[in-house]
This record gives sequence, C-alpha cells and structure tokens, in this order.
Amino acid sequence: MKKLHVLFSVPLLFLMAFSFFAIPIFASETVYVTPKGKAYHEKDCRSLSRSKQIIAMSVEKANNQGYRACKICTPKVASTRRIETNKNASTREKERHLVGSEKYVRSISKLKYELSASSSPNKQRTKTKKWQALCVGISDGDTIKVLNSDNQEIRIRLYGIDTPEKKQAFGTKATQITSGLVFQKFLSIQTIDIDHYGRQVAVVELPNGTILQEHLLDQGMAWAYPQYCKKDFCDEWEKKEEYAQSELHGLWQDKNAIPPWKWRRKK
Repeated sequence: MKKLHVLFSVPLLFLMAFSFFAIPIFASETVYVTPKGKAYHEKDCRSLSRSKQIIAMSVEKANNQGYRACKICTPKVASTRRIETNKNASTREKERHLVGSEKYVRSISKLKYELSASSSPNKQRTKTKKWQALCVGISDGDTIKVLNSDNQEIRIRLYGIDTPEKKQAFGTKATQITSGLVFQKFLSIQTIDIDHYGRQVAVVELPNGTILQEHLLDQGMAWAYPQYCKKDFCDEWEKKEEYAQSELHGLWQDKNAIPPWKWRRKK
C-alpha cells in the first residue's frame, strides 16, 4: 500500500511543480482583446471592465493582427519585448559601427603596407591597385574629397603638383577648373602615399582617361612639385610645365608668378 502511494505521489508532485512554473510562463504570453478594440491588455485591466466580450490570444497573434499594447495596464510582455528590441537595435548599430571602423583601419593598414613595400629598395617593387571613387567636394585646385565603395569620405591630395593657393593669382581659377573636371564624377585613383595630414596622395584619372595632374599642367594651372614628385613620369610633367610657361598658358601670364611652396613660406 505504501509502495502504491509512493508511485502515485511522485507523478502528482511532478505535475504540481510543472503547473507552478508553467502557468506563469504561458500566462505571461497571453493577452486579452475586445472585438472593437485596437489594443491588447492584461487580464485585470480596467479598460476591459465595460466590455461584454473578451478574447484571449497570444501576444504574437495580437501583434500580427495589428493590436498595440495598452497604455493603461502596459502589459509586461510588451514592455519586456520592447526593451529587448531596443537593446537588439542598439547592439546591431554598435556592431555595424565597429565593423565599419575595423574595416577602415584594416584598409589603411593594408595600404600603408603596400606603399612601404613599393618604396623599399630591398623588396620587389609593387604597384598599388587603382580604385574607383565619386568626387563629392573640392577644397582647392589640388585637394578633393571622394566617397569610396564603402561610402567613406576620403581626402585626396594630387600627387606631384602644386596649384596656386586661393589668395594667390589664379588660385580661384585653378579650383574652378579642378571642380569642373571632377565634381560628381567617378574617378580612378592610384594612391602613392599618405601625408602628415592623413590625406591620400594620389594620381587621379578622369573618366575619359586623362590624368588630372597632366591636364592642370597643360593648362598652366599648376607647378610640378620637385620636392615630392620623384616618379619616372615626373620628368614628363616638368616638360609639360615648361611648355605651358613658354606658351603663357594660365598662371604663366603673370611674369612674377610665385610657386605656392615659396608663397606659403612667406606667410
């Protein structure tokens, strides 16, 4: 008889324990609505006291049918899920920001490695790959802003040339010519270096295949920059400058034209 009592009492205790824990869990998932109402409520919400017909349903079903949480009883299920949703959204935003930052840092690190490899006499010379970007801003004749494929804004300093400063003669004109050639256009960019301002120093190719630096030299809107222009093609760029000077193109109409680097030293 005792054994029989034990056999029946163990399952009974298990069922009681399950009911004790399960009922609140299932109850927390149950909300109540009315046929003409637009919100779901807790069972004891005073908004339900005047309703003749009350319908019980799961919170998922209520959300799917377009019901919103009652502002009077503020169902715990709704508030908990709202907090979790906000936390998840915040977490996703932080993750996106971190991924974007890490990706940018990795790209800069890779670029610096490639540049150091290409400039080292003890390593096989390599060329940095060209990349495409949309020009979104003009700072002056030799500095522009572009958006890369990751939608990051990058400042580009034209390699190997120097255009007149804005306060110099032809400074505004040089800026206008650069703007007309590149603004809102997709450019092909080959980075040569990164300067101490964090700008990428690069050769910029226009959509028609023309090198922007060469065009500015031809138009007499820039000097070849002997201090920094060290590539093989710089000899050709110096010849372009000399030809523009002989033909009095652009700034060479001024017999007393001062190179920008000398003008800056005086300031």
